[in-house]
Amino acid sequence: MDWHTVGGGAAEIGLSASFSEWIPGPSMAAALLIWRMATLYLGLIVGAAAIAWLSSVPRQAAAKDSLAD
Repeated sequence: MDWHTVGGGAAEIGLSASFSEWIPGPSMAAALLIWRMATLYLGLIVGAAAIAWLSSVPRQAAAKDSLAD
């Protein structure tokens, strides 16, 4: 067994077990999808946007400071 696959889906099982009293069965898949989008993919998108923005910021001030030393 590959160690990368151990624990895969455990968060979804735990979430569905803890919310099973409040969320009906047919809606659980949608709730899990929304939860996964909010916790994983939103952070990836925000991080990618931050990296793209930071890579477009000119580094002139830092370059001037390092040349002065």
